[in-house]
Amino acid sequence: MNSESTDILATLASKAMELGADAFEVEYKDRHEEICAIKGSMGIGIGALPSDSKEAIALRDELWMHRRKMKKIDIGGVNYKLKVNVFESFGETAFKVEIRKA
Repeated sequence: MNSESTDILATLASKAMELGADAFEVEYKDRHEEICAIKGSMGIGIGALPSDSKEAIALRDELWMHRRKMKKIDIGGVNYKLKVNVFESFGETAFKVEIRKA
């Protein structure tokens, strides 16, 4: 994998954390991967990628890769772990990424 694909989860986690979120979800809708920052039961959209784009493919690959093994990242000198959970949403595979301090 190239550095572009390995940084995508860290980039999304950083965006979510800027909004005070402690997780983000990635769900398929209308030929896009929609990304939503989550805090408790409230969410806000932070992006969408065309499902056939290189970025969306890399994102899905990395989400699948880390569903069993947490990813460690560093944001602003603080270490975090990203825990990927897979679930079904309206018949499509979706992902929830929890952001935890290491």
